[in-house]
Amino acid sequence: MVGLVEDANRTNAALKQREHHISLIEEKNSRLKEYINELKMEKEKLQIDLNSKNSKKEPPPKRKRVVEESKVQIKETKYFLKPSSLFERTRRRTVNEIKELWYFISAEVTKVNKKTHDIGLKKAVTQMLQDFQNMHNAITINMAKLNSLDGRREWLVKESKELSELVQKRIHYLQNPKDCKSAKKLVCQINKGCGYGCQIHHVLYCFLVAFGTRRTLVIDPTGWRYSSSGWEGIFEPASDTCKSYSGKLGMWSGKDSSDINVLLPTVDKLYPRPPYVPLAVPKDIAGRLSLIHGQPFVWWIGQFAKYLLRYKPKVEKEIRRKQKSLGFKKPIVG
Repeated sequence: MVGLVEDANRTNAALKQREHHISLIEEKNSRLKEYINELKMEKEKLQIDLNSKNSKKEPPPKRKRVVEESKVQIKETKYFLKPSSLFERTRRRTVNEIKELWYFISAEVTKVNKKTHDIGLKKAVTQMLQDFQNMHNAITINMAKLNSLDGRREWLVKESKELSELVQKRIHYLQNPKDCKSAKKLVCQINKGCGYGCQIHHVLYCFLVAFGTRRTLVIDPTGWRYSSSGWEGIFEPASDTCKSYSGKLGMWSGKDSSDINVLLPTVDKLYPRPPYVPLAVPKDIAGRLSLIHGQPFVWWIGQFAKYLLRYKPKVEKEIRRKQKSLGFKKPIVG
């Protein structure tokens, strides 16, 4: 009898735990529905504003079904009204919540399966997890669609391209002064005792500080172990008009130095630290950048890598030859 009572207690406890987990799932689903409804309302508001601007005489046609409206908008809309920061924050938060919800449910169901010995309960919660996974996949797909409806994808590409062109022009202007002799320079030595990736990070960090202090970056390749012909043996020069420095080489002080040439130490020895190092982005483009990228600094430092890491034609040709001979296919990681 004692054994039967214990089994019954364990079963009751397992059922209560299952009911608790189900209530948590229902609560999370309710929150997701609220987020999605908020996004739909924001989308409809933006579309109404857009229609009112494009058609002052004729009112917008009545919408019969959301699916039909989506199809029409994909075909007819040529541009997308810039989203508000609230819209973007809500959309990204929703995407993250969907991911976290799946992680939570999956982990909790795994815990239940490990603790219970009831075969029926194991089967039920496993089936529940499979059903929820299908729901999760459907919601994820719908969120991806929301990110590309009404020309939003085209707007993102256009805005990102315009921002990139703006930043590249600013870098090019600073890197190519008319008078190299009088231009202030930041000298970056790439003989740091670490691997190739570490050294590239060092050069990029130098580039960020040079840009922030309005100095032309000059790469000193003396002793670079990866190429006997120096930086320009592998990559295009960082400048067309100012590739070297002459005269006295001042040391980094953290202030706006009057020295024409300033040597920047490695990040390990940098003091005081300037406000231009990761994860900072320029204030004047921060607002626009936050609308197109969830991690603005990743995009920002990518612009400097884009400018700096341009292979020489012969190196590019050799890389393509190696890729073909080794059968590399995209994407390549590592």
